[in-house]
Amino acid sequence: MRNRLYRADCKAAIDRLLREDVRVDLIYLDPPFNSNRTYSILFHRNGVSAQQKAYHDMWDFTDSTRQLVLDFKEELNKWEFDEPFKEFIRAWIAILDQGGSQDRKMLNYLMYMTQRLVGLKKLLKPEGSIYLHCNPEASHYLKVIMDGIFGRINFQNEFIWHHPGGGSPKVRWAWKHDVILFYSNSKKWTFNVDSVRLPHKWDKGQKRADGSERDKRGKLPDDVWRHHQIMPWAKEYRGLETQKPLALLDRILKASSNEGSLVLDPFCGCGTTIEAAHKLKRRWIGIDISGPAVDEIQDRLKEQGLYPEKHYDIFEGSPETMDEYNRLTAFEKQDWLIRRLNGLPNPRKSGDRGVDGDLDIHLGVDEAGRDRWGRVIFSVKTGKQRKPEHVRELIGTMRSERAQIGVLILDVEPTEKMEEAAKRAKAFHYQQNADLPPKEYDGVQILTAFEIIEGAKIDHPPTLQAVKRFREAQTEMKV
Repeated sequence: MRNRLYRADCKAAIDRLLREDVRVDLIYLDPPFNSNRTYSILFHRNGVSAQQKAYHDMWDFTDSTRQLVLDFKEELNKWEFDEPFKEFIRAWIAILDQGGSQDRKMLNYLMYMTQRLVGLKKLLKPEGSIYLHCNPEASHYLKVIMDGIFGRINFQNEFIWHHPGGGSPKVRWAWKHDVILFYSNSKKWTFNVDSVRLPHKWDKGQKRADGSERDKRGKLPDDVWRHHQIMPWAKEYRGLETQKPLALLDRILKASSNEGSLVLDPFCGCGTTIEAAHKLKRRWIGIDISGPAVDEIQDRLKEQGLYPEKHYDIFEGSPETMDEYNRLTAFEKQDWLIRRLNGLPNPRKSGDRGVDGDLDIHLGVDEAGRDRWGRVIFSVKTGKQRKPEHVRELIGTMRSERAQIGVLILDVEPTEKMEEAAKRAKAFHYQQNADLPPKEYDGVQILTAFEIIEGAKIDHPPTLQAVKRFREAQTEMKV
């Protein structure tokens, strides 16, 4: 199997890999941390300076998502785990479900993580290992979940990665560490102890106070990983706020895999695990739900001399047919359709002010030579919904949100009146700079799910990534 890069929800990609009977040697995952934040990729290279949302780390729990709990309970009954562990999960569901808003957000997050960890367990070879990167806010919950899925006997280490972040709060101690949970999948696992020894700072011939010589092989790291061993890493920073140092992944991959091993990162962000795997001659599978993040990974791989189709394959998330699409829930449809069009789904499924997702676009350059940025907003109507009012509502939302283009996505073909209403909407004119003629785009565009599955795209000005690639190509030509 060739290296793979998935632009998809990792649950869909995991299910596909399981159907293909793929098994991996090592899993490293650095999932969202339930921090109630929106993470951004901050670009400031090759003449482009802007911010683009990468993914939402928000787990709002509302009455409209109550069905998620019912579906999760039903799925739990089908899992092949000991009944006491299932009872434990049912207990924390009941406790968190009856709590306040923060408890329910935690419940939503834990259901999300449990479903994916169950799939990852099936993907892992018997002698494989898994490293879960998390923060203290949820690490205790996740450890108990992993005890149930992977077995308490297979828990190997809880690493503390001390880093210089965390700020200087005045009402509590500063948060200066992440947690990494290390589990094997059986009583036998790979651990290359000599590959991760730290070099001594003293001369090889130096003797200890008792007259004995020190171990010349170097010191084995303990379970507290200090930032001076991993940092600094500014030269490799690519602008993603949650990016992890290459040295951190080097240590994990060297210890728990061998050359030729297959490494999986189901939340691969800007591709640190992938780069580490390539340099250490491991095979890899990377998955990320964020379109901008996957674009950034491709740029990173290009810098390593790796190109799609030649060195690795790119897969879009399922569904691939209308039958598969119709098996999704309404919210799953909504998020998939928007991601397929390179947009970012809105995590708020109620109270979203009519915006189901958005996409940043280039609006040209101002007199000072600075890039200006705007938005495409999405409205998704699943089922048999198709009324002219949907178009008028979208136009009103565009005004209130100051969006340049609105996209209405339907499960069924639009009516003639809907198409007429869309044609009457104000067009958007884009001029990249004063030397180029302006281009006109339809202000409101209507697509169906079938058209999107078949590869249809929306018509819009360049995205942040497109502008960045164009500037990079210009720089290469000048060189």
